[in-house]
Amino acid sequence: MRILLDAGHGGTAPGAVNRDLEIEEADFNLQITLALGEELYMRGHCVTHTRMDDRTLSPSARLKMIQLARPDCFISIHNDWAGNPTVSGFSIVYKDEYDKPLADSVLSALADSLDLKNRGLLRDGSPMYNRQLAVLKDIETPAILVECGFISNEDDVAYLKDNIQLLVKAIADGVEDWD
Repeated sequence: MRILLDAGHGGTAPGAVNRDLEIEEADFNLQITLALGEELYMRGHCVTHTRMDDRTLSPSARLKMIQLARPDCFISIHNDWAGNPTVSGFSIVYKDEYDKPLADSVLSALADSLDLKNRGLLRDGSPMYNRQLAVLKDIETPAILVECGFISNEDDVAYLKDNIQLLVKAIADGVEDWD
Protein backbone atom coordinates (compact mmCIF):
# COMPACT_ATOMS: atom_id res chain seq x y z
CA MET A 1 0.00 0.00 0.00
CA ARG A 2 1.16 3.55 -0.74
CA ILE A 3 0.88 5.71 2.38
CA LEU A 4 1.61 9.43 2.68
CA LEU A 5 2.43 10.49 6.24
CA ASP A 6 2.26 14.05 7.48
CA ALA A 7 3.92 15.35 10.63
CA GLY A 8 1.65 18.25 11.46
CA HIS A 9 3.03 21.78 11.80
CA GLY A 10 6.81 22.42 11.55
CA GLY A 11 9.29 25.20 10.93
CA THR A 12 7.77 28.56 11.77
CA ALA A 13 4.50 26.87 12.79
CA PRO A 14 5.33 24.88 15.95
CA GLY A 15 1.70 24.08 16.77
CA ALA A 16 0.90 23.71 20.45
CA VAL A 17 3.77 24.43 22.81
CA ASN A 18 3.96 23.16 26.39
CA ARG A 19 6.55 25.42 27.95
CA ASP A 20 6.48 23.58 31.29
CA LEU A 21 7.44 20.31 29.58
CA GLU A 22 9.63 22.09 26.99
CA ILE A 23 7.93 20.36 24.07
CA GLU A 24 6.62 21.67 20.77
CA GLU A 25 3.89 19.80 18.96
CA ALA A 26 5.72 19.98 15.61
CA ASP A 27 8.77 18.18 17.02
CA PHE A 28 6.69 15.53 18.79
CA ASN A 29 4.56 15.00 15.67
CA LEU A 30 7.71 14.51 13.61
CA GLN A 31 9.16 12.00 16.07
CA ILE A 32 5.93 9.96 16.00
CA THR A 33 5.56 10.22 12.21
CA LEU A 34 9.11 9.07 11.49
CA ALA A 35 8.63 6.06 13.80
CA LEU A 36 5.29 5.29 12.09
CA GLY A 37 6.91 5.50 8.68
CA GLU A 38 9.60 3.05 9.74
CA GLU A 39 6.98 0.65 11.15
CA LEU A 40 4.89 0.76 7.97
CA TYR A 41 7.97 0.39 5.76
CA MET A 42 9.11 -2.65 7.76
CA ARG A 43 5.67 -4.15 7.09
CA GLY A 44 6.20 -3.79 3.36
CA HIS A 45 4.34 -0.57 2.59
CA CYS A 46 5.56 2.23 0.33
CA VAL A 47 5.82 5.23 2.65
CA THR A 48 6.41 8.86 1.79
CA HIS A 49 6.43 11.88 4.10
CA THR A 50 5.35 15.47 3.67
CA ARG A 51 8.33 16.43 5.82
CA MET A 52 11.19 14.58 7.47
CA ASP A 53 12.75 17.55 9.24
CA ASP A 54 11.70 20.80 10.89
CA ARG A 55 10.44 22.79 7.91
CA THR A 56 7.46 24.99 7.23
CA LEU A 57 4.79 23.57 4.93
CA SER A 58 1.52 25.35 4.30
CA PRO A 59 -1.74 23.40 4.40
CA SER A 60 -2.11 23.99 0.66
CA ALA A 61 1.38 22.57 0.03
CA ARG A 62 0.42 19.45 1.96
CA LEU A 63 -2.81 19.13 -0.02
CA LYS A 64 -0.85 19.51 -3.26
CA MET A 65 1.47 16.66 -2.12
CA ILE A 66 -1.56 14.43 -1.59
CA GLN A 67 -2.91 15.28 -5.03
CA LEU A 68 0.45 14.63 -6.71
CA ALA A 69 1.34 11.45 -4.82
CA ARG A 70 -2.11 9.83 -5.06
CA PRO A 71 -1.45 7.53 -2.10
CA ASP A 72 -3.87 4.83 -1.01
CA CYS A 73 -4.29 6.80 2.22
CA PHE A 74 -3.05 9.93 3.95
CA ILE A 75 -2.42 10.18 7.70
CA SER A 76 -1.62 13.45 9.44
CA ILE A 77 -0.16 13.13 12.95
CA HIS A 78 -0.94 15.78 15.55
CA ASN A 79 -1.28 16.32 19.28
CA ASP A 80 -4.11 18.36 20.73
CA TRP A 81 -4.15 21.26 23.20
CA ALA A 82 -6.68 22.35 25.79
CA GLY A 83 -6.63 25.26 28.22
CA ASN A 84 -7.52 22.77 30.94
CA PRO A 85 -4.44 20.58 31.56
CA THR A 86 -6.60 17.66 32.78
CA VAL A 87 -8.19 17.14 29.34
CA SER A 88 -6.65 14.05 27.79
CA GLY A 89 -6.98 11.33 25.21
CA PHE A 90 -6.71 10.52 21.53
CA SER A 91 -9.15 11.08 18.68
CA ILE A 92 -9.39 10.72 14.92
CA VAL A 93 -10.61 13.52 12.65
CA TYR A 94 -12.08 12.61 9.25
CA LYS A 95 -13.85 14.61 6.54
CA ASP A 96 -16.63 12.48 5.11
CA GLU A 97 -18.06 8.98 4.77
CA TYR A 98 -15.31 8.08 2.28
CA ASP A 99 -12.71 8.58 5.04
CA LYS A 100 -14.74 7.05 7.88
CA PRO A 101 -13.75 3.38 7.40
CA LEU A 102 -10.06 4.30 7.75
CA ALA A 103 -10.87 6.50 10.75
CA ASP A 104 -12.92 3.71 12.38
CA SER A 105 -10.17 1.15 11.84
CA VAL A 106 -7.35 3.28 13.27
CA LEU A 107 -9.50 4.43 16.20
CA SER A 108 -10.38 0.82 17.04
CA ALA A 109 -6.72 -0.24 16.97
CA LEU A 110 -5.71 2.70 19.19
CA ALA A 111 -8.53 1.93 21.64
CA ASP A 112 -7.40 -1.71 21.84
CA SER A 113 -3.75 -0.81 22.40
CA LEU A 114 -3.39 2.43 24.33
CA ASP A 115 -4.05 3.18 27.96
CA LEU A 116 -5.34 6.66 27.13
CA LYS A 117 -8.87 8.05 27.00
CA ASN A 118 -10.63 7.37 23.70
CA ARG A 119 -12.21 10.67 22.65
CA GLY A 120 -13.68 9.04 19.53
CA LEU A 121 -14.22 10.20 15.97
CA LEU A 122 -14.59 13.84 15.04
CA ARG A 123 -16.05 14.80 11.67
CA ASP A 124 -14.32 17.85 10.24
CA GLY A 125 -16.77 20.62 9.41
CA SER A 126 -19.40 19.29 11.80
CA PRO A 127 -20.87 21.50 14.54
CA MET A 128 -18.74 19.55 17.05
CA TYR A 129 -15.52 20.08 15.06
CA ASN A 130 -15.90 23.01 12.71
CA ARG A 131 -12.29 23.57 11.63
CA GLN A 132 -12.35 22.84 7.86
CA LEU A 133 -8.87 21.26 7.80
CA ALA A 134 -7.14 21.76 4.46
CA VAL A 135 -5.28 18.44 4.63
CA LEU A 136 -8.61 16.60 4.67
CA LYS A 137 -10.10 18.37 1.63
CA ASP A 138 -8.87 15.90 -1.00
CA ILE A 139 -11.95 13.87 -1.90
CA GLU A 140 -10.11 11.14 -3.80
CA THR A 141 -7.75 9.93 -1.05
CA PRO A 142 -8.94 8.42 2.23
CA ALA A 143 -7.46 10.79 4.80
CA ILE A 144 -7.43 11.12 8.57
CA LEU A 145 -5.84 13.33 11.18
CA VAL A 146 -4.75 11.49 14.33
CA GLU A 147 -4.74 13.51 17.54
CA CYS A 148 -2.43 11.20 19.53
CA GLY A 149 -3.01 12.92 22.85
CA PHE A 150 -2.97 16.32 24.51
CA ILE A 151 0.36 18.09 24.60
CA SER A 152 -1.17 20.24 27.35
CA ASN A 153 -1.59 17.14 29.54
CA GLU A 154 1.58 16.05 31.35
CA ASP A 155 0.36 12.45 31.70
CA ASP A 156 -0.52 12.12 28.00
CA VAL A 157 2.91 13.43 26.98
CA ALA A 158 4.74 11.11 29.39
CA TYR A 159 2.67 8.10 28.31
CA LEU A 160 3.17 8.76 24.59
CA LYS A 161 6.91 9.38 25.00
CA ASP A 162 7.24 6.06 26.83
CA ASN A 163 5.01 4.20 24.37
CA ILE A 164 5.76 5.59 20.92
CA GLN A 165 6.28 2.10 19.51
CA LEU A 166 2.95 0.95 20.94
CA LEU A 167 1.28 4.01 19.40
CA VAL A 168 2.80 3.55 15.94
CA LYS A 169 2.13 -0.18 15.97
CA ALA A 170 -1.53 0.51 16.76
CA ILE A 171 -1.85 3.06 13.94
CA ALA A 172 -0.14 0.65 11.52
CA ASP A 173 -2.43 -2.17 12.65
CA GLY A 174 -5.45 0.05 12.03
CA VAL A 175 -4.26 0.92 8.54
CA GLU A 176 -3.69 -2.72 7.71
CA ASP A 177 -7.06 -3.77 9.15
CA TRP A 178 -8.70 -1.11 6.94
CA ASP A 179 -6.87 -2.30 3.82
